Amino acid sequence: MSQAKGTPPDGDEVPPRSIFGRSRVTNGRLPIGDGRSRGARRYRDLTEELLAELGREPTVRQRIMIHRVAGLTIICEAMEGRITAGLPVDPAEHRAATYGLMHAIAMLGLPRSGSEDAPAGPSLAEILERHGGGG
Repeated sequence: MSQAKGTPPDGDEVPPRSIFGRSRVTNGRLPIGDGRSRGARRYRDLTEELLAELGREPTVRQRIMIHRVAGLTIICEAMEGRITAGLPVDPAEHRAATYGLMHAIAMLGLPRSGSEDAPAGPSLAEILERHGGGG
């Protein structure tokens, strides 16, 4: 049976690579800039929030989609900032970015709010009991 190029023989483990042999993006850095701009901080905040919402170590595909969701979110927010400032925005570009963001979120596989997979919040009875209103 032939073996795929770059895969170890059965039973052999691939040793972990040093952080010095990986790309800056793999190591958690942005590909350009020093990470201090407003956009870079927002990007970092979004990726951290999405990782936390995922609730487990992401697969490579999920990590890629987290980066896409963060980037598209920033693009949509910038366009919406222009809209609220009364500046022109190309509706086709806004629609494409919005649909792209929606698709990226769906591909990421986060639980939808209110779905069975979403973490359950406290019941109404629990909230009332905490605030002394339970009867």
